Amino acid sequence: MLLQVGDHLLQQTASRLRKGLRETDTLSRIGGDEFVALIPDLDGRQDAMAIASKILNELAEPFSIGPEPFRTSVSIGVAVYPGDGPNEEELIRNADLAMYQAKREGKARSAVFAPAMEEGVVDRLHQVGELRRALSVVDTPNRARRDAAINAALGVFDAERAPAAPIRAI
Repeated sequence: MLLQVGDHLLQQTASRLRKGLRETDTLSRIGGDEFVALIPDLDGRQDAMAIASKILNELAEPFSIGPEPFRTSVSIGVAVYPGDGPNEEELIRNADLAMYQAKREGKARSAVFAPAMEEGVVDRLHQVGELRRALSVVDTPNRARRDAAINAALGVFDAERAPAAPIRAI
């Protein structure tokens, strides 16, 4: 039963996504609940954002699945060729970064890729590496080394390796 509900939701979502697109656009499901739309012949980011807005409006209405209306929220990331990537791999990666930015900003939003989004990912990956390294010595019998590792793990550093506000890590 639950799988059927999920299948119906995906089918209705795809149908609504197509309504937000033009006949010349291509829609593809790339996994789970993620779709990619290839939209040729745009005049720029504003055209892409207009289409994203149309899609958000299409998906804002409740779905008819079962006896009760079902609501969902959607986040859209936009990357425009060639400025946001020279090939499909980079475009999808950058659209993904933009989508996560939209998710951070709230529900039912879209965001356009900006190079600064990559910097945040690099910083976050560096923090995760530091945390893993620090926590790898937590089991050490040397109490001073363990305490130093925990303090380092709890400390947050900005890109210049200077202490930053703890709320950034949270």
